Amino acid sequence: MRHTDMMIQKMKNSPKIKDNSGKSYYATSDKEADRLEVEKAKLAGDNNQNFSAKSLAVVEEIRGPKSKMTVEGGIAVKMVNNTSAVSSKGYIVCADENTDFAVILATQDKSNPIGVFYEGGVPNGEEAWVVVNGIADVYFSDSVTRGQWARGFITGDTDYVAGQAIAQDVEVIPADDRDFPIYYGDVDVFKYFKIGYALESRSSPGLARCILHFT
Repeated sequence: MRHTDMMIQKMKNSPKIKDNSGKSYYATSDKEADRLEVEKAKLAGDNNQNFSAKSLAVVEEIRGPKSKMTVEGGIAVKMVNNTSAVSSKGYIVCADENTDFAVILATQDKSNPIGVFYEGGVPNGEEAWVVVNGIADVYFSDSVTRGQWARGFITGDTDYVAGQAIAQDVEVIPADDRDFPIYYGDVDVFKYFKIGYALESRSSPGLARCILHFT
């Protein structure tokens, strides 16, 4: 079999996407190290043509070496898991202050979380996908109701587990304080631990889909 025929066959057995004109394109494989290859009518021609389209419908996910858009609708980046344990899906992480491009679990009173682990089972010291925006599954320590805040734990919260989220009703800023640039009530405190809003409800501990929105 000629090399060009082998390439065509490889593409046709791979995930397929379409542009807005209906033309089909194929990825050489679903491995992260492989780049998108475009099906061409004549592979004997210029195999280095640039791929472009006004719009693109993707069946699964768009990814690069260090970032991707997940099938759930989140934006994820690769960070080193420096939690001293395997990653747990949906657990909240913060930037590691002692290691470049690494994350640690959000602990009680640890402010400014940056995302949640996209998947579990990634060993300590290896790169893991962390969802930093958009839609993601977040692990809650207890029940959650859609529309509630998702945030990390602070002093006084019960059922604390490192990395897990707690649900809280959305606070309403008193009318008398709305004209000030900073509100010094509980809202101002909680915002440093908030990671987003719940999009679905569950009555027990576990994963619930959220829209991540960091203050």
